Amino acid sequence: MSNRCRLLLLSGTGGSGTTTVCAATASELAAEGLAAGLVDASGDAASPEALTAVQDLVAATLGRGLGVLGADPINPAAWSGLPGLGGLAALSDVITLLADPSVDVVVVDCGPIARARELVALPATMLRLLDAALSPRLAMWRSGDGDQDDASTIFDALAAARAVILRMHEALMHESTTVRLVTEPDDRSLAQVPDAIAAFGVLGLAVDGVVANRMARKDEAPKAVLAGQERWLDDLRVAAHPVSAWKSTSRPRPVPKGLSPASHLPAAPRVSEPALTITPLDEEYSLDVPLAPAAVRRARVGRSGTELVIEFDGAHRWVTLPALLQRCRAAHATRTDGGLRISFVPDPAVWRVPQAGPA
Repeated sequence: MSNRCRLLLLSGTGGSGTTTVCAATASELAAEGLAAGLVDASGDAASPEALTAVQDLVAATLGRGLGVLGADPINPAAWSGLPGLGGLAALSDVITLLADPSVDVVVVDCGPIARARELVALPATMLRLLDAALSPRLAMWRSGDGDQDDASTIFDALAAARAVILRMHEALMHESTTVRLVTEPDDRSLAQVPDAIAAFGVLGLAVDGVVANRMARKDEAPKAVLAGQERWLDDLRVAAHPVSAWKSTSRPRPVPKGLSPASHLPAAPRVSEPALTITPLDEEYSLDVPLAPAAVRRARVGRSGTELVIEFDGAHRWVTLPALLQRCRAAHATRTDGGLRISFVPDPAVWRVPQAGPA
């Protein structure tokens, strides 16, 4: 994905006006002379071309696999109701727009936070499944004796599907991709916003702003209501820290006054391989994993083979450990102000200590 093209994902607490803020974002970008591509990923509103392409992709992989097992032919349109297909179709529209040199910013309406989390996690989950399916055993079957036509059909179809899903995943995980949350003045959002910031960070995306939408203007509400909303906004800013939160009234404000929607705002920490920091100590190594404040308190961490597994509020991230730490075993983990610190000690089965020879 080009560094020039920004990808903005907008999501919000239920009924907070995410779609309205998306439209305002596109309008302000146009006023600045920037071309915005809009994608509705909040439901099943993907373009017919993207939906057809994803149906064909599923038919070419799962459908062909079932055919090899003896199933009757399945029409690609029969996959239209498969869970997750609408999300894949929306992401197909996203990568099409990102590849368009005339587009400066792609704005995606992801709908409610739960829907956005599913959308973000979908490509990574599918990549893990496809990597498991593209096993050495299947590759050997493809190149060895026996019914090579069936093996080649399955292998080539899965490899092609993986290439498409990888483009979606890379677009979401790109350093210029950010999430902006939309909420409205109620106590529920004071708990939802920090958890959403932390969950997106664990999934690998940084939240760079919170739009406090539907705030009353001075000429629209009594002084007591206005004062109460200002207190709520102060509480929201504390809860969202280190992410900025700003007021939006009947005239939606997608970013703070004086900034462009394409601006890179201060963002919350996100989990990614480059963000991991290794510190060598006397007899062990320390690995720092940056997390948003809510995740610092409640995240769990484990190891699976060569991967570090981080979990928060049902959001999981598998991060490949640096080669050095793959030869160590995890000793313990502690919580710091900025995330988790995991201590690794050399695995004696790998790091052998030389024995003293005869005098």
